[in-house]
Amino acid sequence: MRQWKKNPPLLPVTPNDIISYTFAETSGETQHLRILTGEFMGIVFAYDNVRIHEETSQARFEFTFDVIENPNLIDTNAESFTMVLGDILVDVMESQMQQGKDFLNETRGNDSKESDSQ
Repeated sequence: MRQWKKNPPLLPVTPNDIISYTFAETSGETQHLRILTGEFMGIVFAYDNVRIHEETSQARFEFTFDVIENPNLIDTNAESFTMVLGDILVDVMESQMQQGKDFLNETRGNDSKESDSQ
């Protein structure tokens, strides 16, 4: 289980600012993740078509996702949901890089997108 803090807060961190997630059981080659806490608790999703844009010294992620399970029928079209998935993606990528792994290639096979260096 990993914990992630929402975008750096200006105020002290509260329990609502911490979201826990874990890798879920998968069927096939795509890695699923499950959100364990927060307003999106219970949702299982998979990243799709992840692209990394290196426009400046910082990279920007562009991605689509598939919702696998949504037991509480939460609105997954909300911008706040997409932002949470983006922040989880950054956390997963940083964790995998620290472990010497490549999350995109290991979980998406040869379908992952390479960096768009300009």
